[in-house]
Amino acid sequence: MKKNCEVCGEEFECQTDKGKYCKNACNAKAYRERKRGDPAFEKRVQKENKRNYEKHKESRKAWQTNYRRKNPDKIFEQQARYRNEHSDELAEIKKKHRDEFREKWYSDLFCDHCESEENLSFHHLDPNTKIYGISEMEYKNTLEILAEMAKCIVLCNNCHMKVHANIRWGNLLFA
Repeated sequence: MKKNCEVCGEEFECQTDKGKYCKNACNAKAYRERKRGDPAFEKRVQKENKRNYEKHKESRKAWQTNYRRKNPDKIFEQQARYRNEHSDELAEIKKKHRDEFREKWYSDLFCDHCESEENLSFHHLDPNTKIYGISEMEYKNTLEILAEMAKCIVLCNNCHMKVHANIRWGNLLFA
């Protein structure tokens, strides 16, 4: 007996009068559609997906590592293409991150010399102990940032330039 599949609409030969689907894939799709929204079914599917994810996690990671090792040029090209296609979004994300960083670490500070609150920078008292500039530490953890800040004094850019000019000429403004 000829029938049309209820899922894909394809005509198929049915053995009984109860057949509704042309193949197992259509049957499974119809089953998922019927069960969609059923919390018990959704929970079971999520659990199965999580189990499969955990089961294959190590092999997937090994495959990715191996692929990256064998195809560094492809990876570089993909990354470059992504950066080119999404440059505006990436710049916006970077600006937002930088602004959040400045808001977190630079707010409530003022120049140790003239007490200005504008255009602040951190001056390392001993340049030999400097590991990073504070503004370069956006992606470092809090302890590293605090450790580096402990080696510094806060100056506005004007006072900071004066300090460096005096250091070059051998006159120390701050000790």
